[in-house]
Amino acid sequence: MRQLSPLLIVLCLTACNTPTPASNTNPSGSPKPVASLLPDPGAAAKPVAAPSSTPAPGANLPVFSKISTVVGTREQVTKDGSLEEARFYAPTGVVSDGKGTLYIADEGAHTIRKITASGVTTFAGTGVAGYKDGPAEQAQFRNPWDLVLDAQGNLYVADSGNHRIRKIAPDGIVSTIAGNGKNAFANGPALEASFFSPTGLDRDAQGNLYVADQTNNLIRKISPSGEVSTLAGAADNSNGLKDGQGGAAQFRRPTDVHMTAKGLYVADDGNHAIRLIAADGTVSTVVGAGARSQGATDGPPAEALLNSPVSLCSDKAGNLYFVEFNGNAVRKMASDGSITSLIRGIPPGFVDGPLAEGKVNGPTGIFCGENVLYVADRDNHRVRKID
Repeated sequence: MRQLSPLLIVLCLTACNTPTPASNTNPSGSPKPVASLLPDPGAAAKPVAAPSSTPAPGANLPVFSKISTVVGTREQVTKDGSLEEARFYAPTGVVSDGKGTLYIADEGAHTIRKITASGVTTFAGTGVAGYKDGPAEQAQFRNPWDLVLDAQGNLYVADSGNHRIRKIAPDGIVSTIAGNGKNAFANGPALEASFFSPTGLDRDAQGNLYVADQTNNLIRKISPSGEVSTLAGAADNSNGLKDGQGGAAQFRRPTDVHMTAKGLYVADDGNHAIRLIAADGTVSTVVGAGARSQGATDGPPAEALLNSPVSLCSDKAGNLYFVEFNGNAVRKMASDGSITSLIRGIPPGFVDGPLAEGKVNGPTGIFCGENVLYVADRDNHRVRKID
C-alpha cells in the first residue's frame, strides 16, 4: 500500500510490513497515498440496502467470465479525450450514476474524471494539488481517493490529502461538508471536526455518511445535520484487530466502508480482514486473521486468507466483492462467507481476457453495477470492467 507523504513516518511506526511501492511520486512530486476507496441503488451510487425480499438461491446471480479495459493505457499521464485517447494517472475510486456515466477519483492527478460513451473529461479539479472550493473547473483537491453519489446527484469525495470530505453538487459547485484540514482527530460540528487521511465513503438510506478514517484507525459518521461522531474504533486511535462494541473495537488502516442490510462492512487493509459493524455498533471479524496473516487462500471464512483488501461493493444477491491492493486480486465473498478469487494476483500484471488469465496491478476501487464490476486498476493506470 502507499500512503500520503505526511503520513509515511506515522504509518511506518505502526505498519512497516507494507511493501515498498515500485513508483512513489505524484505529478506534483509528493509521495502517493495508501489505498484506501462501490454499488448502486438500482444501478446508482453505492447501494444502501438489500432488496426487499431475499433472492432465491441462484437467482439473479451474475456470471462473470472476462475482464476488459474501459479506458487507459500503461502511460501514467492525464489526458482527456475519446476512450481510445484518454489517459489516467492513478485512478483509485469509481462510481456509476446508473445511466452510463462513471466518475473516477484520479488520485495522482488531483482530479475527478468523468467517463461516458463519448470519452473522458475532467469533471472537477485543476490538476494541481491544493484546497479550494467553488466552481468545479476552479476547485482543487489533494489526492482524492473515494467517491459516492446520492439520489439527488451530489457526488461526495474523500479528499484524503486535504483531510476533508467534499461535495460536488449537480450544478458543479464544490464545497467542503466536513473536516477542518488538520490531520488530527476531533468530533463535533462537521467543519470543526478533524480527519486523518479519509479514504472510503458510503451512505445509508437516512442520509448518514460513513467514512473510513484510515490513519486514525476509525470509522466515522457524518449525520445529515452535520455532526461528526465516531462509530467504531479505539478512542486513542490505536491500531489492532479487536472485536467489540464501538470504541472497544480496533482496526488497522481501515480503507473503505460499504453499507448493506447486514450492516456496515469495513475493508480493514492493515489487518487483511473484512469486518462488519452491526446496527447496534458491535464489530465482528467476518474473514481474516490479522496483520501477520496475509495470503491468497480461498475457502470458508475460518480458512481463507486475504492480502490488503481496500475497496468493497455488493450485488443484489448479497455477494460482497473486494479488491486487494497488495494481493493484486479481485475476490468474492458469498452470502455464506466463503471466499473465491475472480482474478488471482501474484505476480501483478496487465492481461485482458478470460478471468482465469486476467491480471491487475494495485487495484484500489470497485463498483458493483448491474451484472458488471468496474475496477480502478491504479498501477495499470486503467479503468477495467468485469462482466
